[in-house]
Amino acid sequence: MKFIEKLHNILSKQQRKNDLENILQTIDTARFDSCRELYKDVDPYPGSSKYLDIRKWMADKVVEAYRLKLNKAKNLSILDIGTGAGYFPYVCNYYGHDAMALDMNIDPMYNALIKLLNIDRLAYEISPYQKLPDFGKKFDLVTAYAICFNNHGRDDLWTASEWRFFMEDLANNYLKENGKVLLVLNRESNSLYYDTALLSFFVQNGAKVDNDRIYFDGVNSFRT
Repeated sequence: MKFIEKLHNILSKQQRKNDLENILQTIDTARFDSCRELYKDVDPYPGSSKYLDIRKWMADKVVEAYRLKLNKAKNLSILDIGTGAGYFPYVCNYYGHDAMALDMNIDPMYNALIKLLNIDRLAYEISPYQKLPDFGKKFDLVTAYAICFNNHGRDDLWTASEWRFFMEDLANNYLKENGKVLLVLNRESNSLYYDTALLSFFVQNGAKVDNDRIYFDGVNSFRT
């Protein structure tokens, strides 16, 4: 059994590598190099300019796609919240899904990359206790990576109350019947991703919690 698992892991790693190379070949290298040259010193590491290392971050998103089994799924409708450079929806589209993105449009580098990758992004700033905009459809999967919209790094970090409103809005207005949600939190100043009360809220509502990753295989507990 261990040999079979080891072989499977080797084959999976090789397939991810092949996928990454294929994905990178679909990108206009000259345009991306121009973008990288233009923005490389605008926001030095560890700011947003770190995302100009396209091979590293595309590889990260391919791994995410595999973790969510998007490489095997068919024709899913996906919403990526706080998409940044748009790498995750780009990978989703590569695997044949229909991915949309949501984020503010105030960062020139992100705007340039979104345009280069032809990502369908709706410009919007998420605020506590405010419903999301109308996308004209519902989604099989909603993702949010390195979340900042929860007032990350501020004194008024979202509590269970704000998260409940957000999740109920997703469940009732934006997710299909069997829709799933993945939230990936940023580490806060206390070196934790959540306090005990917020962790309990996630778990009691059916989330699988693994450090920064909060995964809901279903959202029925939030439907009203």
